[in-house]
Amino acid sequence: MRINKQFLALAAALLLGGCGAPADGPQGASNPGLPEASGAVAAQPGAGGSAHLQPAQRRPVEFIVVNKAVPDAIFDIRYHSTENFMGAQVEGYEAPLCLLSQAAAQALAKAQQEASGQGRRLKVFDCYRPQRAVDHFVRWVQN
Repeated sequence: MRINKQFLALAAALLLGGCGAPADGPQGASNPGLPEASGAVAAQPGAGGSAHLQPAQRRPVEFIVVNKAVPDAIFDIRYHSTENFMGAQVEGYEAPLCLLSQAAAQALAKAQQEASGQGRRLKVFDCYRPQRAVDHFVRWVQN
């Protein structure tokens, strides 16, 4: 059995489309960069944070911890470690968790299920990227 290339392209599109969120990112209990361990968190647009979003996207986006939803995948969230191009942990990555929208997580789970049929596993390096991380990258480049 071969993995359908069209299915993988769809999964990738959903994954990339599901990664976007309002600039303020997902809201956790007391740390906006860290989700609650129980599962889903909601992203609420902040003041002015929804200016770049289409009207249909101006509602909260629910994120889930994909490490739990797709336990057979390998998660190598390197921005949480020093094993990345910066050589340091990136701000906003307080835990090695993969956060995605429900739709993107479901597509990833389906791709993993199909890969499992071939005796393979997906390896995930990055998912939702907090705005604090992007800001850290920008500061790093400027130095």
